[in-house]
Amino acid sequence: MTSSAIYPCQTAHAACTLAHLGCGGDPRLAVTFQHLLATQFDGGGWRCNKFSYGRGPESEFANPGPTLIALDAFRFTDRANSSPELDRAVEFLLRHWVTRVPLGPCHYGIGTLFLQVEYPFAGYNLFYWLHVLSHYDRVASDPRFEVRDCFRTKSPHR
Repeated sequence: MTSSAIYPCQTAHAACTLAHLGCGGDPRLAVTFQHLLATQFDGGGWRCNKFSYGRGPESEFANPGPTLIALDAFRFTDRANSSPELDRAVEFLLRHWVTRVPLGPCHYGIGTLFLQVEYPFAGYNLFYWLHVLSHYDRVASDPRFEVRDCFRTKSPHR
């Protein structure tokens, strides 16, 4: 296991906000992105080191929520489709798509509320998941991702 900050989710949220504001390529933010890569959990995602719900077998994994937010931030960089570390993070989320089991110390999972349509893309839900992962090329052809047809670049009606 790679050691990580106690709250990588906060680091990922801050980086994501700055990236959305147009700072994704700013050299000052590059330090934060490097920190996120250096603290990536062995399973491919990011994991908080705060155990609010206690420790159990599920808490030995990374959290899908912070991983999704980190990938959202990284999509504004030139690493989005050229980094093996980010490929590992996408793989982690694709494995989670299949299991849907609450993971990590924060117990993020894909439950019944996750699949409900919700606006805006502000929460850990299906729309945000689709939006972020659609920026990563390897997701488009992965058979584990049931909604992969949303990523087709050409519509049959064009």
